[in-house]
Amino acid sequence: MSNKKLTTEEKIEKSKKIHEEIERRKKSLNEKIDALKKLDAEIADELEKAYIVDMQELGKHTAGKIGEGFSLAEYIEIVDCIFTLDEVTDYVMSEREKLKVAENEETAEIEPAEEVVHSDAGGVSA
Repeated sequence: MSNKKLTTEEKIEKSKKIHEEIERRKKSLNEKIDALKKLDAEIADELEKAYIVDMQELGKHTAGKIGEGFSLAEYIEIVDCIFTLDEVTDYVMSEREKLKVAENEETAEIEPAEEVVHSDAGGVSA
């Protein structure tokens, strides 16, 4: 474009074109947003279906391990008991580990004091 100044009519026309372009792009963007929402919903639905199938397989596997013939409530109770036992086992192991660490710290505190006593008694310094 040249450096000539636009007339008022030309500015109005240019403004209209810009508005039309913005509206066209808004419409296109809204269409893409709608398509994206639809695609995301389809993905979520497919993932939910895959999750349900996986959970059915897990249920079959678990029922096979526990044994068949129990009601759903009984299976739930059995699984809850298994996890409770697992949590208790984890707790006991962590408490045992804490005791080991505490015993090691006590042993580490006592040993340097014994070394000093022995070195003073023997007349030899460390």
